[in-house]
Amino acid sequence: MSHESLSPDTPQSETSAQEVSAISSHDSLVKRKKFSWANLGADGFFISLALHVVLLLVAIFWVVNTWIDTPEDPNTFSTGAGGGMQGERAAVVEHKVQMRNNRSLIKSAPKLVAKGVTSQVSLPEMPSLSGLDSGLLGGMLSKGVGGGSGGGDGTGQGIGKGAGKNFVASFFGNKFGTDGLIGQFYDFKIDPNKKSTGAGMQRANSADFREAVTKFVQSSWSPDLLDRKYYKCPTQLTSTQIFFPQISTREAPKAFEADENVGLENWIVVYRGRVTAPFTGKFRFVGYMADGLYVRFNNKVVLESNHRGFQLGAIRSKAELLYEFNNGADQIRGGEWIDVVQGRDYPIEICIADAIPGTFRGFLMFQQQGVNYAIESGGLKLPVFRCGPSVPAPLRGNQKYPPHIPDGPIFQSVAVRRGRR
Repeated sequence: MSHESLSPDTPQSETSAQEVSAISSHDSLVKRKKFSWANLGADGFFISLALHVVLLLVAIFWVVNTWIDTPEDPNTFSTGAGGGMQGERAAVVEHKVQMRNNRSLIKSAPKLVAKGVTSQVSLPEMPSLSGLDSGLLGGMLSKGVGGGSGGGDGTGQGIGKGAGKNFVASFFGNKFGTDGLIGQFYDFKIDPNKKSTGAGMQRANSADFREAVTKFVQSSWSPDLLDRKYYKCPTQLTSTQIFFPQISTREAPKAFEADENVGLENWIVVYRGRVTAPFTGKFRFVGYMADGLYVRFNNKVVLESNHRGFQLGAIRSKAELLYEFNNGADQIRGGEWIDVVQGRDYPIEICIADAIPGTFRGFLMFQQQGVNYAIESGGLKLPVFRCGPSVPAPLRGNQKYPPHIPDGPIFQSVAVRRGRR
């Protein structure tokens, strides 16, 4: 081997080494200046992010358009409304769920969670209306919420039973009612301290009880007279009618939430209030109760109708026997004719009395002079006396009502305050 060929002073070998070194250095700089997302592995992240943004916009659009009602939304249904003069307009209830706060809706609707290349879109849960029956909703939202059972299309007495009518919450009234006459239950067998009022009062249908009722009906009907001498239940009920078929005497003290020691006989219930006449002219009260029914209108006793076995002393009212009902057991009587002016309000008091435990029944209607009423089952088909839109409860079993018009003119009650008046 020649020493000349290995000499570093050879010009060609020196030039080649310099060029190679320069090219290598240039390539390294180029690689450092060129940035690539792929080198960071973020392709999947941005694809996922773009997808979630699209899903977020779609979700917001869907939720807002689905959950928020417009004023012109036709999807509504009507609740049952009570009968009455010309009927009442059914209340309209919105069928869809409304979301009133759009900002809270957007904040609580879709949520975006990103972690790596996976995420979730969380949408609010839509309320289901498929399991709700419109009749049931109508029953719950209709007037006269009270102590009655049933509702919707139920078969028993209750509120909103369909057919566009409201039934009474109970035969004796509603504990939380605001329309109607306010009733108070008195037990004549015991005094306000729950002590006996005498041996005579303890016997069912005693002469002492009939005499006490006679004195009350002949008096000014002052509540003080009763409050001083007899026990009264603390619960008051508001009633729009006195119209019930044969039921157990236990129902009355039970409805007024009486104590167990309050007996099943020798008691009365007094309803008080003011009503507005629905017409101008003459009318009279018509009715019957086993054992006693008494009506005082505009400070005058205008109807007395008793069971044959419950006769009071002299009462300053006239009663005409119109017809017999329930196989002759019930004598439907008409009272004195009364002049009223439409729109004017009048004080009214109604007293019902029961002397014998077991069963009892009561019906109060009215007859307007000059009106021709149909005859049914041997008696005039008269309108039920009502001071609110409720109609009589449906019958059960062998119960009977006399001929009647359930939804005639209403003697609308004037709002009164509860408590002693």
